[in-house]
Amino acid sequence: MNGVGGAGGAAAGKLLVASLRWAQWRLADERCELQEEEMEYIRRFHRHEPGSNQCTSFVAKHFRASLQTLVFLFFYCLPRMNSGAGGAGQAAAGRLPAVSLRRAQWRLADEKCELREGEMEYVRRFHRLEPGSNQCSSFVAKHIRAPLQTVWSLVRRFDQPQLFKPFVKKCVMQGNIDTGSVREVIVQSGLPATRSMERLEFLDDNEHILRVKFIGGDHMLKNYTSTLTVHSEVIDGQPGTLVIESFVVDIPQGNSKDDICYFVENLLRCNLRTLADVTEESLAGL
Repeated sequence: MNGVGGAGGAAAGKLLVASLRWAQWRLADERCELQEEEMEYIRRFHRHEPGSNQCTSFVAKHFRASLQTLVFLFFYCLPRMNSGAGGAGQAAAGRLPAVSLRRAQWRLADEKCELREGEMEYVRRFHRLEPGSNQCSSFVAKHIRAPLQTVWSLVRRFDQPQLFKPFVKKCVMQGNIDTGSVREVIVQSGLPATRSMERLEFLDDNEHILRVKFIGGDHMLKNYTSTLTVHSEVIDGQPGTLVIESFVVDIPQGNSKDDICYFVENLLRCNLRTLADVTEESLAGL
């Protein structure tokens, strides 16, 4: 690369003269054999019509990670890693890259749930947060086309968060599902953490309230507490549910309030979207 062509060729917008096939170091020089049903994805989503002076091709890769993990990495981590500031060094240090999340072009679960005035009363009643000087807080919400009891039956399972949290790989309980009980959550590979120790602060089956506090782990969410409430409503004349989840958390050194809030909001939106999918699909199968 430092021989024929070199910087001059690159500056002119041309590929170097030396054949790529002779390069000692090769990028992604492995082969990914696709099965016939996988080739259907190519025919369906990757039909290109190159012009007379164009070329086209495709590459593929099998990953030993869940779809949700890859979606998170592609739509949250990669745009920020490619944006310059931060990157792998800061990730290794346990911090979010310094570039603001709100400037990311691709956003994960960037849907908005507009709450009516009557629904905002739930927020004022159950989600009154008082963050400290170095903390941030926010909330997300989701309307689900399933009855309250169907949704609550999953939400209250403090011992099985993987039922609707796609980034959870395994959960090990210490004790029964009672106030003060602790669980160890093992997260999916590829995320900037491996485990989290979490304590059940409050569980109310009458008001449908679940409050959880993070008490340890190798993640960046220090002094994190979340409150999740479930409320009955009617959607298009059918029984439905409004789920609201709020949180308060420390702002890690080197990050802004917007950074950490947007990070947590996206994680919670993914959880609530999966909760909606699971409960609504369970009813569709009846």
